[in-house]
Amino acid sequence: MTDAVRVGYLDSTVVGPVRISEADVERLAGVVGLPISPDELPAVAVALGVLLTAARLVGEFPLSDDVEAAPVFRP
Repeated sequence: MTDAVRVGYLDSTVVGPVRISEADVERLAGVVGLPISPDELPAVAVALGVLLTAARLVGEFPLSDDVEAAPVFRP
């Protein structure tokens, strides 16, 4: 991952929500060419922080080494 797209807030030693600034959103949006109006930056920053917090929780969930992904989802 390059410095241009690294957010740097996914440190597993940090407890609590991920904080994303409006500057982070502007930088990341520029990397992927996504236009975001200045009025929407605060809401996008909050939403991205919530999503990254959830992703951190899922990514850190302990699984045993013998767990395999199901080839087909069946509810």
